[in-house]
Amino acid sequence: MSASTAAKLYRWAFPHRQFYVRSRGSVAFYELSPATQILFASAIAALVLWVAYASVMVIFNEDIIAAKDRRHANRVAELESQIFALQVEKQELNGVLQLAEERFQNHTANLEGKYRKLTNLWMKKEAMLRDRTEIKRKVAVMEGFAGRRNFAERLATEGANELTIIAESIDPVARMSKGIAPQTQSTMSFVTAAMAPKPVYGGKATMQNVFIKRITEYEDRLIALRRIPVSILREANDEAQSNVDKIETQLGTTGISVNELVANLGGVNRNSGVGGPLIPLHTARNAAVDPELDEFDRQFARASLAFNRLETLTTVMSRLPLVTPVDNGRYRLTSGFGYRVDPFTGRGALHSGTDLAGDHGTPILATATGKVVRAERTGAYGNMVEIDHGFGIRTRYGHLSAILVNEGDRVGFRQKVGLMGSTGRSTGTHLHYEIWFRDWARDPMKFFHAGRFVHEGS
Repeated sequence: MSASTAAKLYRWAFPHRQFYVRSRGSVAFYELSPATQILFASAIAALVLWVAYASVMVIFNEDIIAAKDRRHANRVAELESQIFALQVEKQELNGVLQLAEERFQNHTANLEGKYRKLTNLWMKKEAMLRDRTEIKRKVAVMEGFAGRRNFAERLATEGANELTIIAESIDPVARMSKGIAPQTQSTMSFVTAAMAPKPVYGGKATMQNVFIKRITEYEDRLIALRRIPVSILREANDEAQSNVDKIETQLGTTGISVNELVANLGGVNRNSGVGGPLIPLHTARNAAVDPELDEFDRQFARASLAFNRLETLTTVMSRLPLVTPVDNGRYRLTSGFGYRVDPFTGRGALHSGTDLAGDHGTPILATATGKVVRAERTGAYGNMVEIDHGFGIRTRYGHLSAILVNEGDRVGFRQKVGLMGSTGRSTGTHLHYEIWFRDWARDPMKFFHAGRFVHEGS
């Protein structure tokens, strides 16, 4: 648009305007310049634009508010849905937690019961270990016993046997304790690892899945822990069985059936109020055990049989006369058990004991604890002491120069019961020593050999 055209439009739209106003006979004159007109026009236009803008804004604000209300309502509904889902998940987790707690308590109660049984078994083992230590102390005097290997040399020599005590551990139960210590340490480290914090699981796994996974891991570890007592029992059973076999072999050298000795044990065992049929360990390995019991109970039943058998054999061994009746082994073997040429008649006769020669007045010692049932001069025995050691075992000490105990006395191991002499049917100073079982005379030399084997642990 040219300047002249604009000027013409300007003059047309905003010319000088004059207004005459007559009022009550007077006339007033007003003039509106183009600038004033432009000012009024601009004000009117601005007012119109403001009204239009305000109207539009009111309309749009209502839409915005409505949209916000809709978004808020949707958000509230979404939050309520999430809250409801969380409440449901919480209830499910509470249920899972309660179930897991019950299962955990069952597992821990099961483990506590197993370890309580193991503790009782090991207390029995410790008691047997003390008994075995005492037996080793007693039979240590048999270290220098050579038996029939140099019997002829002993007949020809006057030398005494000076014996010393050697306490060499032969108890496999003690060795088993040493093997269990590392196992126990590994068990404790296993428990510590099971209870250690675990890394947070990533990905899209839900809290419930993570929780259940953690519970499953703990249960797996508890199940693994349940296997540890089984392995301990299996090892204990093998060790006990090995020890039982060894003791049965040692006792078998006495010439008496081990089962006969056990059958005569009677009330000697420390555990009163127990019983049941005797199941030898070679059959107990395959003994019928309730199939409903778990592996621990089966292994515990087998181990208990082994330990009971071992305890019984230990008790038998502690009551057997397995040592020589002469102080410090100072003796000469002059006549053995069995048939021989009688020194008085020169004809064959049965010799019911073993003759141990020594100096007159040598102390004679009880070879095991027991009760004196005879202490008197008795025919060919001369001065004689007889001791009842229980479960059918008796020992006799003949040809004594003096008797140091009375009938009815309780005597301890290696207690003096008399002095060596030559009373009764005797050709010289010696001790006539007999061992009786179930009213049958037994060879004392076999008992001496058994004592030596016990000492050597062979």
